[in-house]
Amino acid sequence: MNSPETVLAQSSLFMSPPIHVGPSSATLSLVDANQEYIQSHDEPSPAWTTIKAEEFLWGAKDVATRSLDHFSQTASIGPRDLHREHGLGAGPRPLTLPVVLDAESQAQLGTSCVDVINVYNRALFLHSHSRFLEAAQLYEVVSLTVQNLMHSPFPCTCLMELGMKSHNNFASIAYARGDPAAALIGLEAALLFAKQLADHASRFEQDYVLVLSNWCNLSWTKGDMGASLHQALSEVLRLRTLLLASDHEEVAAAHYNIAIVEYANNLNESASKHLMEYLKIAAHRAKSGNMDIDPIPALTYLLIIENEDKQDRSSQDLVRGLRALQDKRHKKGPASAEVASVLNFIGTLLFHKSDLDHALLFFQEELRLEQQLIECKNDISVSVTCNNIGRILQELGNMEEAVVFYKRALESEDSHPGSQATHGTNACNKSTSNLYSTVWYNLGLIHDKLGSYPEAISAFTKSLELRKAMLGRNHPDIACLYYNIGVLQMEQQHLDEASTSFSEALRIRYHAVGNQLNDDRVIKTLEKLASLYKAKGNIRGATQASHEILNILESSTEIDLWKRLRDSALLLRSISELYHAEGDMKLALSSAQKSVDKFGVLLSDSNVHHEVKESTMYSILEQLGSSLVLLGSLYHEMSEPLQADHVLNQAVQMLDGAISACEYEVALPSSIHILREVGSMLANNHCAPEA
Repeated sequence: MNSPETVLAQSSLFMSPPIHVGPSSATLSLVDANQEYIQSHDEPSPAWTTIKAEEFLWGAKDVATRSLDHFSQTASIGPRDLHREHGLGAGPRPLTLPVVLDAESQAQLGTSCVDVINVYNRALFLHSHSRFLEAAQLYEVVSLTVQNLMHSPFPCTCLMELGMKSHNNFASIAYARGDPAAALIGLEAALLFAKQLADHASRFEQDYVLVLSNWCNLSWTKGDMGASLHQALSEVLRLRTLLLASDHEEVAAAHYNIAIVEYANNLNESASKHLMEYLKIAAHRAKSGNMDIDPIPALTYLLIIENEDKQDRSSQDLVRGLRALQDKRHKKGPASAEVASVLNFIGTLLFHKSDLDHALLFFQEELRLEQQLIECKNDISVSVTCNNIGRILQELGNMEEAVVFYKRALESEDSHPGSQATHGTNACNKSTSNLYSTVWYNLGLIHDKLGSYPEAISAFTKSLELRKAMLGRNHPDIACLYYNIGVLQMEQQHLDEASTSFSEALRIRYHAVGNQLNDDRVIKTLEKLASLYKAKGNIRGATQASHEILNILESSTEIDLWKRLRDSALLLRSISELYHAEGDMKLALSSAQKSVDKFGVLLSDSNVHHEVKESTMYSILEQLGSSLVLLGSLYHEMSEPLQADHVLNQAVQMLDGAISACEYEVALPSSIHILREVGSMLANNHCAPEA
């Protein structure tokens, strides 16, 4: 079928607030990106992330020391150490499980060692209840006691575990209390114990990874991004890959952390590989329904790396927006209205760059934030974002999913007065009308694609009513919508309704500035309409459609002169036959004469045919002959034999000349010879009735 024009489809994406949604002018063009709120930023310090590793109990779990009476062994201290772009402030993560001894181990250890275990577990209890000062004092006691007992004959594994945990947890509190120097000293001491424990027994490897990750966190915070940090991060990644499943969230975070350090050291190729691994894990978990890994931070860095050396405007704008996003998330947190606005800006730029998959991710994140934010829940911005997601899904061919988002975009239509066709007089109402008109238009395109023509007509009609209320009756967008509706009505065999829609579209088209309808496409559509009318015996409808085509050919600036003359001449002959079928001999004769005249111009005007191939000119001679024969036949029917003989003899002489000129050069099609014989028969008055 002749699918509806898609000239509006490319303009059905919207920028959302900070400035109120919708374009400043009431057109269907894409709302320009509001860049005033995106300022040039220096590269913000990327936030750090660490992952809380699963910990192991030392000894049997069924025997607890006396300080654990009110302490849950699974108590969580602080937020889980997943990747968060704003996770830098969380600081080093504590080791949260107590040290537990079985009876045999208690018997082997002296009283002093058991007492220090009890002190540590008491400190852990206080830590879990946010009694940080008391906990820190007890951690220091444990650390000093371990230092003294390490020179005793007691087995050292338990003491080393206490030393690792007390130093690490003291560092966590010190950092939270604003003493990063003391925290770093504590972590360096914890690392000495953790490395020896991991070398001694594999059950301590997870603890070692956490302590090492904490050290990396503080090193990054103080601006140390040298070889030592990179080496430590590489070790964290190696161990997490070894100890955990390949798609584990902690493995993803390890890839991200090493990537941002490599980016800071201009190791972009290696950084990109780690970022891609992070995104692969995020995508794999998302497919399984696990949305716990945010792809945006890694994707932000990856797109910066890909575009920061490009000089074109769109790439530079994209990099500027991406850095603004990093800055906003770092300062405001990942869930703020400002972050949502920048996500919209980036998604729109990516859409224009045809990077649809990445654009979709940014718009999806924008929607997630808008649904969380109280100030956005009842705002039109949610509808804007749903439209944008639907638009991209439509481009990607996910039609059914796109329909779901378009319908979500329309859920708030009734609550906004500007969405009603009777409104739309102020800027706010025009913005909402523009949005909902666009959503209905996009739905119409999808229903047409799926072959649901009644639903498509309904959607386009709703879009049309909103646009007319907003733009008036004579805007080019209105012509385009009428045309689309006419095409679908024609496919439904509602020919009179289609003809009315096309007539209205063409009426606007002749007077509006900024025509959006392609001449060739409109002509082909009207030709099909004329053919359908003719097949149904509606000669008047076919004639009307043919005259619409003729008007386009005579005024077109898109079609070259030669084609316009040829097609007009052929069409006039068809119109003559239609008038003849209606019994209007006068108009039939007039149209046939005009056809002859236009073919004559094609043959006589050197400016028209100087580049036309000789074989094409012989085809024009044949068509001129056909028009002359038709004209002569009409004169016969009107009982004007002299005029008929003159015209028919003219046709015969012209065809004889063409045959003689190429008799020894090119074999003419047999149709020319047949046409010459028909013309010769009609030229003899006594044979005319028989012919």
